[in-house]
Amino acid sequence: SEVSAIGTYVRLVDFDQLPNGQLGIVVEGQAKFCVNEVHERGNGLMIAHIDYLAPESTVVLPEEKSYLAELLESLTAHETVKKLNLQIDFNDAVDVGSRLAELIPCSNSDKQLLLELDEPLVRLDQLAVIVAKLQQSAWL
Repeated sequence: SEVSAIGTYVRLVDFDQLPNGQLGIVVEGQAKFCVNEVHERGNGLMIAHIDYLAPESTVVLPEEKSYLAELLESLTAHETVKKLNLQIDFNDAVDVGSRLAELIPCSNSDKQLLLELDEPLVRLDQLAVIVAKLQQSAWL
């Protein structure tokens, strides 16, 4: 199994049995970490040694990226997202980039790329590219 170099330590918030029989899980990210070493046990269980990464410092959202904050605000108006009770500073590039990366319908590989970026303004640039592609394909 492939293990990513960067991950998120999460807290379980809620879970529910979905109509299709699968388990729906809601988690809240607590901290990013870097995977240093991975061991796979005989039963397939993966064990990793990690180091927590420092939280990203607040960065003022650039005016030219304010449309991303507006998009995020429109997504937070959705009933499903409202239930998450997200606390978002729409003027902070870290908050806008992180929450938008969570909520937009992009591939897991795109989400992983966004998670691995450690520069909030670079994350916003990448999100702008993803959002433009989604708008072209009529997802947003």
